Amino acid sequence: MDLSDVDSRVIKSLIDALKDSKKVCSRRQSAQASAEGNHVGMGLHVLNFVRLHNKAELSSQVTTLLQTPFLSRLTVHCKMLEFGPQYLTSFYNTLTLSVPGLQHFVMEGNGEAFPHLGLSLDLVARCLELPNLVSLVCNFEPSEFDEEQDLHGTEWEELFALTLERLEGRLPHQKSNQLRKLQLPCMIWPPDFLVPFFEDCGLDLEELSVPLFHDFPEGCEYKIDDLREVLRSSCPNIKKIAIPKHSRGYEWDYYATLAVKTVLEACTPTNGTGAGTSLQSLVAASSSLDWTQIGPLLEPHIQNLRELTSNGDREQFAELDQLVRRSKNLKVLDMEWHFRTSGYPFERWPDIWICQGLRKLNVRMAIPAHRTSPAPSDEVGMLSRHHLKQFYKAIEQLEALEDLTLDYGFSYTRDDIWITDLLLPTNEVEGYLSDLTRWKKLRHLRLRSDFWSRMGDPEIKFMAKHWPQLESITFRTDDVPWMEKFLNIMHCWQTLVRLLPNLVFKCLKS
Repeated sequence: MDLSDVDSRVIKSLIDALKDSKKVCSRRQSAQASAEGNHVGMGLHVLNFVRLHNKAELSSQVTTLLQTPFLSRLTVHCKMLEFGPQYLTSFYNTLTLSVPGLQHFVMEGNGEAFPHLGLSLDLVARCLELPNLVSLVCNFEPSEFDEEQDLHGTEWEELFALTLERLEGRLPHQKSNQLRKLQLPCMIWPPDFLVPFFEDCGLDLEELSVPLFHDFPEGCEYKIDDLREVLRSSCPNIKKIAIPKHSRGYEWDYYATLAVKTVLEACTPTNGTGAGTSLQSLVAASSSLDWTQIGPLLEPHIQNLRELTSNGDREQFAELDQLVRRSKNLKVLDMEWHFRTSGYPFERWPDIWICQGLRKLNVRMAIPAHRTSPAPSDEVGMLSRHHLKQFYKAIEQLEALEDLTLDYGFSYTRDDIWITDLLLPTNEVEGYLSDLTRWKKLRHLRLRSDFWSRMGDPEIKFMAKHWPQLESITFRTDDVPWMEKFLNIMHCWQTLVRLLPNLVFKCLKS
């Protein structure tokens, strides 16, 4: 159930319905358990409650909605941390006592709310007392955090010490021993907190959103070697490393690189033994990672790497180039391609870039030079056209591709830039759609820029013929109602739905 943006009266009626359905579900569950010999939850399993109304509504409604023993996934907004101790106590008690099967907990900030550090730490401690928790994602930043903020003062040290004391004092039945995925609140953490935290709470993690930290300062109880070793011993099976994109746009290059280096070194085997054989995914949402330092540390994982995401800048592109060329088993590639100094992109898109087994490709491209204003020189324009065609020729080879996202960095119609990539070429139109005939397994197409407004019946019939498995097309737009109306009235798009009956259109705000 997604209650991200619904009227409060609707929520109240749902609450009443859930009270009745809870009794019915309990009876159904008992009957089915008797028949099958196991418990199958028949109630509300997934609840997304991200957008907020007022405090009075939420403090009663969310607590009531949580009164179901079947809930396994919960997403809430971090603003509820500001609703006062009485409400928070009720909320935490509900999590602990009324939702014993909760496995996945996400707290979103969306760059809109920045709760107090003490409340953020309390949330972490409380959640890590849930014995069945598998995934904890805190996608927000504490209000006190600032690039220049000193978190080593007495007040902050006491908060961190109290959190550690609480975690270390958990009884065996209160520990989240099944935790496999962890993202702490986004901030630069004091090293003296991270070492004992991972020693106690990081056992057997498989997915880790890397916590950022300063160099271990003089007088610190622990050294960076201690953090590396505790990660090596506590998390020997890390399969995925991620760097979240921090919403307030600080310069993360040094912090991110230091943190990722430390985790990768912990995942790398020493003397041919130890950890390092399981890393399969590196997701760097920020562009600040220094690939000249990170690339060599990924060498032991090249054959196992299945997913790679990076928004690396052009100065670091060469290292990414070498890395992708050797990662022959990639299934998911999410990259950003930049201009060359000479003014045109795609200079590093030879066929050898493309891993034939890719199933998901997400590309954010620079606008080709020949589509910019004022127009470049004839030589630059010719090279730009050549490299753009080379790009589509390369991705056309991906016969296993199931999911494709194309993005030119904007989502609205631009009269001065014609996005004609997905048109059939004519004497008047430059297009590359006719090259893309081998995507027989393509299921999901996401267009984050205006690739669609100039498409007509010929393009629609081409897509239906050559992409027969297509299940969804997602359009990113600044005006969702207009886009939905556009799709409903345009004959060509309705034709595509008739030709591909399982196809659905999705419109998301940019």
